[in-house]
Amino acid sequence: MKKLQLRKASRDLVRSLGALETHYGDFSLSPVQVHILVELGQELSTISQMALKLRIDKPNASGTLTSLAKQLLIESIVNPDDERCQLYRLTQKGEQILNQIETSRNKQMQTVIDQFDEDELELIESSLSKFIKALSLSRSQSSYNIRTIKPDDNTQLASLIRDVSAEYGLTEDKGFSVADPTLDSLYQVYDTPNSHYWVIEQNGKIFGGAGIAPVTGKESICELQKMYFLPELRGKGLARTLAVKCFKEARKLGFSQMYLETTDNLSEATALYTSLGFELIEEAIGNTGHTDCEIRMLKNL
Repeated sequence: MKKLQLRKASRDLVRSLGALETHYGDFSLSPVQVHILVELGQELSTISQMALKLRIDKPNASGTLTSLAKQLLIESIVNPDDERCQLYRLTQKGEQILNQIETSRNKQMQTVIDQFDEDELELIESSLSKFIKALSLSRSQSSYNIRTIKPDDNTQLASLIRDVSAEYGLTEDKGFSVADPTLDSLYQVYDTPNSHYWVIEQNGKIFGGAGIAPVTGKESICELQKMYFLPELRGKGLARTLAVKCFKEARKLGFSQMYLETTDNLSEATALYTSLGFELIEEAIGNTGHTDCEIRMLKNL
């Protein structure tokens, strides 16, 4: 029930930060108004830009900006790039109020920071950054479905792997996955004990996939295999989501380590694997047949 625990922790964090207060400390300002002052303290913004930054609807952003303008904390000016919309900036009074708020909040945050050692702070910062990024990416992921491969997926998936391989110059005459003789029958390949393959689809179209299978002769190690994504799926965090799904399934199946082979051509993939805890190793494990994959990596599960 980790999702329930995480949701509760998120609610507690919001409450502890005072986000539910109708007024912000000693100032007659709502949390949304304060956030707008903070953003305008960094750069000028239009209504649409502010709505996007704060992840609120445009009418809410417009109404809040109007309220702040009436308090003489912000003012509008002509947008030199588009005269149809206005830019908003802080007034001198707004800058003074923001400085007072920032000083107060910095003092409060320092009392929090003082409770942690440096290594703990680094872990908190790293974890929060990942959590915030995941929250943001979840919106773009919601329309996609991750499911187990089906027999009817064979043709689409083989075509996808060939297209992505061609994009990166991975030709069939070399030792890459695109040259595998089983490429057109991947459902049958992974319909075996201790193997699994997932695809990512939207409205019946497959946009990517990845699978795991045992390394021959190494019963405790599985291999992360055939992880490919079409360009329109990239940047949405789904590669990480699918990789984590592979980790969880591998642990469930009793594997203690996960191995993979890749190439310098797939630099984005190598960066992802490193961020997921894979480490470079010198020697290949097993005989995958992918002789041109010069990068080998291993992760403890």
